[in-house]
Amino acid sequence: MERVNPGEPEIHHPPRQSQPIVITPETLAQGIQVLIRQDQVLAQVYAQVQTPPLWLRPPGLATLVQIILEQHVSLKSAQATFQRLQTICSPLSPLGLLHLTPAQWRSCGVSRQKRDYLCHLATAVQEKQLNLAELASFDDVTVHQTLTQIRGIGDWTANLYLLMALGRPDVWPTGDLALMMSLKKLYGSSETVTAKGFKNIIETWRPWRAVAARLLWQYYLKGNA
Repeated sequence: MERVNPGEPEIHHPPRQSQPIVITPETLAQGIQVLIRQDQVLAQVYAQVQTPPLWLRPPGLATLVQIILEQHVSLKSAQATFQRLQTICSPLSPLGLLHLTPAQWRSCGVSRQKRDYLCHLATAVQEKQLNLAELASFDDVTVHQTLTQIRGIGDWTANLYLLMALGRPDVWPTGDLALMMSLKKLYGSSETVTAKGFKNIIETWRPWRAVAARLLWQYYLKGNA
């Protein structure tokens, strides 16, 4: 489940880091080869689904807004809401979001809670407390710490942004329903059915956890989980 930090702590600006590694078709193929050599289950998954898509999204406000809308709902529902929001708030910008009326938010299908989250995000960007363009130069831990200081952004949202918008190869979106269903189908023996057992399995996939996630998403989408 998405865990949201209570309160609104001051947002600290971390120092720049050396440019992190990002996922590409080449690094995706490299990660797959490492994973299928060490994990027979993933090797069987790969034999079924082959190379999954990168599923990369452009970094920035729009993608983060979309990921927040995807919390606890289906991708189809979130996509419809996001499209309506983009139509009303075009171009999508911090000020545009902050100037929407309650009636406009409702017409988009955005819940009051998510409206609150998106307004906190828009305020942080507008007041330069959060610089989304800088995140690409930060390491994974720093990006996660920076994003989760924003109300409404918890572990799942921050990790999904790292995985899809920043293309980091070694993040795992804890609590993702499709991944959990795939894990239970593939590894749900009596020894590993516990949360701790799944965590131990996921840890063996470092430094390619995001590659494993892509394989398992593809497995889920193919109707296997």
